[in-house]
Amino acid sequence: MFAWSTAVVWLQNKRFLRQIPRPSGPANYLLNLSEWTNPTFQVMEDLKDIAYFLTRYQVRVVDVLTNPPQGAEKKENRYWDFYLGLRENRWKCEEDAAAYFGLLPESKAFSRLKNEVRRRLYNTLLFIDATKPELSDYNRIAQDLMKDWAVADTLRRRGAIRAFLDLAWRCLQIALRIEHVAMVVDIAQMIKTSTFSRPNLSREYLRTKRIFDVYWPAYQAEVNLRQGYEDFILGLAANKGYKMDRAPEARSLAQEAQPLLEQYDHMGLHFYGRMLSVYAHTLCHNWEAGLAEANEALNFLRKKPVIINSYLTAFSQQKIGCLIMLGRHGETRKVLAEVETLVLEGTAGWFKNLEMTVVNALYASDYTEAWHGVKKAVAHERFREISSMDQETWRLMQGYLYFLVKAGMMDLHPREKSDLFKFRLTAWLNDMSLYGQDKRGANIPVLILQMMFLLLENNTEAYYNRIEALRKYRKRNLEPSSEHFRTDCFIRLLELPLKFPHDMEQLVEAAQPLLDKLSIASNDVLDRTFEIEVVPYETQWEWVLKVWMQRRRR
Repeated sequence: MFAWSTAVVWLQNKRFLRQIPRPSGPANYLLNLSEWTNPTFQVMEDLKDIAYFLTRYQVRVVDVLTNPPQGAEKKENRYWDFYLGLRENRWKCEEDAAAYFGLLPESKAFSRLKNEVRRRLYNTLLFIDATKPELSDYNRIAQDLMKDWAVADTLRRRGAIRAFLDLAWRCLQIALRIEHVAMVVDIAQMIKTSTFSRPNLSREYLRTKRIFDVYWPAYQAEVNLRQGYEDFILGLAANKGYKMDRAPEARSLAQEAQPLLEQYDHMGLHFYGRMLSVYAHTLCHNWEAGLAEANEALNFLRKKPVIINSYLTAFSQQKIGCLIMLGRHGETRKVLAEVETLVLEGTAGWFKNLEMTVVNALYASDYTEAWHGVKKAVAHERFREISSMDQETWRLMQGYLYFLVKAGMMDLHPREKSDLFKFRLTAWLNDMSLYGQDKRGANIPVLILQMMFLLLENNTEAYYNRIEALRKYRKRNLEPSSEHFRTDCFIRLLELPLKFPHDMEQLVEAAQPLLDKLSIASNDVLDRTFEIEVVPYETQWEWVLKVWMQRRRR
């Protein structure tokens, strides 16, 4: 069985080599693949080598997680039952799972059960069908490549050198075609190590050394650039304040990477270098330039014979943010639809794309589309598995939509109005613990929405008390000269209805200077961790005016 599966692997590799177009790039980087031939071993000799190896080391039954047939042993059924329970989320904790099987959670029997299920799950992963549609072309090829290379390395370690070299060369060709530089270096180094002391394999050694000498500096360049990129992103994520001051660092790193991008053509290095270029523009809110960089990166990637979907998704999300900020919402919907084909439903990428869909709808004032997007996310079976902060982001947008419904600015289908009656502001505030505790800006949209609900309910006394507290909060925590400029302007706008409770013209006139100031700076939908404007403050002010007018009619 094992020898047959290895032969199948080789046949699959031949198919991959026919299917993958050959890359093009700088002549000093990519090698002429037409001169390649595998080591001159006869196929039967390779198979005999493998068969001899398997005879010596005996093929044992592979322990995997399978659906047990009728009449199978109770123990086998138990492993399958444990797997189904995990998949169906039957248990909230280990105590519940242990009780289901009649065991104590701290018992050795339960530990053995968990460990055996874990071991079988690991083994099962090796036999996942890579042709399934949920895997992208790159992931499918890369997954089979890793399996084949594991087989090749096992053959090498057991002394089956002829079989190792044949499979290793096939792996090397695939790694080169999909631009997996780390694998190219690893495989080439291992072939060199296995041939340098064998005079009859000197041709294979010299050929592999040439490949290694070309790709080793490319690999080092990618590693160094990736480290700089990761350090930058780590610092960016840790900084909950204003991000604009990080733009010069991104620009400097991108400029340092430019000579490498001109020298090397592989996807990994270009992803890090080009993403830094995008950040250099978007962090200082230069949306047009950021959009151009993202488009250029996407065009570069789409010319590749096999594309890494996560790279496409990352640049597409940057493009989406730029388009939203530029008010090009129709184009944004097209890009969002493209990204939806790149991510698996229920994954973090799927939730992120749906979040950007809702944000685009909110900024386009298409509140019905936003409502359906939020409902789709919150009702999903994997919603509870995303981070607590991401869950609160969804509830934040949900709260704003409930406000719009109650204010009569959005119509709901009669069957959906039951959701509105279930909404309670106090319960919603209790669910926003992470946002509420953040005094650097994330709590601002929570405080603002609370204010607008009080205005809607015509609770003037509570509104006055909250505006006084918000005024003190503004003086104590915000920096109106820089990072909190727009929020400072909007809080000042929220103070105006109390100053002009009966004169609409005076209210509008007093608001205009603050609205003019708001236009000086833009917010940033790409930074969803700091001072979120669920909807632009300019639009929220229009809501306030509508509510104020409704109060006058009562």
